[in-house]
Amino acid sequence: MSTRFLLTLCSLSALALAGNAQAESAEPAGKIAVGAATEAILATQREGQAAGSQPPYTGQEATRAYKRYLDSFSKPMPDFKEIIGTTGKSGG
Repeated sequence: MSTRFLLTLCSLSALALAGNAQAESAEPAGKIAVGAATEAILATQREGQAAGSQPPYTGQEATRAYKRYLDSFSKPMPDFKEIIGTTGKSGG
């Protein structure tokens, strides 16, 4: 692991612990408080700020996936009983 990653991880952990300790003293029992570090991490995830781009499919991969998709229409739909099984009774 890189030093930069470990330092970031340690910093986030320290912030989360500090925020959690502060929240525990401020919030009544039974209510979960979210610290500032957690809020920042959730916002980053929610807004996609650190998301990478989806790698493009190569021509061969896309062709094979599309062929599987088209081939799925050549088979008949299974009967409902085949999907759930024949023992749909309750009570074991």
